[in-house]
Amino acid sequence: MEEQKVTINEEMPIKKRQIKWNRVLILLLLIIIVIAFVPFESSSLGKKFLSSITASAIGSNIVAIVKKEKITKEQLEKEYNGLSPDFRNVFTKETLLRQLIADRLILQEAKNENIEVSDEEFSQILDQAVSGLPQGITLEQLAENQGFSLDEFKVKIMEQLIVKRYLDKNVVVKNVGLDEANAF
Repeated sequence: MEEQKVTINEEMPIKKRQIKWNRVLILLLLIIIVIAFVPFESSSLGKKFLSSITASAIGSNIVAIVKKEKITKEQLEKEYNGLSPDFRNVFTKETLLRQLIADRLILQEAKNENIEVSDEEFSQILDQAVSGLPQGITLEQLAENQGFSLDEFKVKIMEQLIVKRYLDKNVVVKNVGLDEANAF
């Protein structure tokens, strides 16, 4: 049986796009759960991976290196402090670091595939986001509330859009019934 690749385009009805996004969000949530709760560092592969990404970082403020891209203690702290209190109750710094590593890997792969968002398209998406904010809230305030400058916040949004494009292109979500899910 041949699987069909599902893509989102402008002609697809909004309801189908919402269903597609719900599936992608569920998949991302599952990835986060696996990253958070699998005893990664207890396996020999996990130990090798963690030691390889931190070997050259000993004695510095670098907490991880993902294909030569460094994640510093300050970046981790900034990301952690930008989480809402509810998320801080769920995410430890170690869990957040694992998520940052996964995000960097996906972003690097998207860049390897030359997946980009044009400046014009980014401006349109940013305008839509701003128009959806509550009355009296600016993008600057939203960024500041999460501990980021406006420029840093825009970079994060751009990265999320690139990751979304990568996932839309490469991830196929299959509907499974409860019995199939339990069997898995």
